[in-house]
Amino acid sequence: RSLDIRTQLQQLDCPDTATTLNNLAYLYAHQGDRPAAEQYYLDALAIQERLLGNDHPDVALTLHNLAYLYKSQAKYQEATTHAERSLQIRQQKLAANCLDIALSLENLATLYYYFKRYAEVEPLLMQTLAIRTELYGEHHPDSIAIREAIVRLQQQIKHQQ
Repeated sequence: RSLDIRTQLQQLDCPDTATTLNNLAYLYAHQGDRPAAEQYYLDALAIQERLLGNDHPDVALTLHNLAYLYKSQAKYQEATTHAERSLQIRQQKLAANCLDIALSLENLATLYYYFKRYAEVEPLLMQTLAIRTELYGEHHPDSIAIREAIVRLQQQIKHQQ
């Protein structure tokens, strides 16, 4: 409905429209309509980059969401490209202990794991753990899950040697 109103008011080329498109894409992705989700994400990204610049945190969010979408479709190379760019923007623009950075680090670690880039996975997970522990404490389920992922990764590496 929000997008319909913006269309009627001819406000299609504004940051709020990009946010609406990003939200619609998220909804479509969770309903399983990945082609529609991808198109909405790409439309949102185009508007954001044109109006906000290539290194705005909103651009990073849309790239992060696109990476998740592509990962869910086993399009790992596309996902990795978007995840790397999202992380780069977030690290430049957000506070070092920001949850969004932790989410990007974890997402990228997962993608590197798919490519068996294990040497790059552990530092990303360690950074994720540091942020989550600082934000939530060491006994929070998210902190525990990351610690467990690090242990599993270390066991995987040990078994492959």
